[in-house]
Amino acid sequence: MIKLGNMKKISVLVLAICSTAVFAQKVSDYKYVVIPEKFQTFKNSSFGLEASLSKALKGKKYEVLTEAMDTWPTEARDNSCNVVNAEVINDKSLFTNKVILQFKDCSKK
Repeated sequence: MIKLGNMKKISVLVLAICSTAVFAQKVSDYKYVVIPEKFQTFKNSSFGLEASLSKALKGKKYEVLTEAMDTWPTEARDNSCNVVNAEVINDKSLFTNKVILQFKDCSKK
C-alpha cells in the first residue's frame, strides 16, 4: 500500500512532468536560429561554442542567422516570430562547469 507522503510526491512529480510537456518549447517548429556573435555569460572566451553550435544546427537542417537583421531572408525579416534565439549560459560552480543551451522565441519564452 502506498503511503500518503509517497502519494503526494508522485502526484507532484506527475504534475511537474505534465506542465513541462504542455509549456515546453519545440525548437523543431522553427526554421531559423539566431546565434549571437559572442555569448553574454562568457567573459573572456566562449571556447568556440558559437562555431560548434552553428555547425550542429546546420547539420540538423536549421538555417543559422546572425544578429544583423539586414542579412536575414525576407521570410524571417517579415515575421521575426519565425526565428528562435539561441543562448549558451555558463553555469559554473566550484568543482563543476555546466553549459546550458537555451532557445527563446520572440516573446522571450
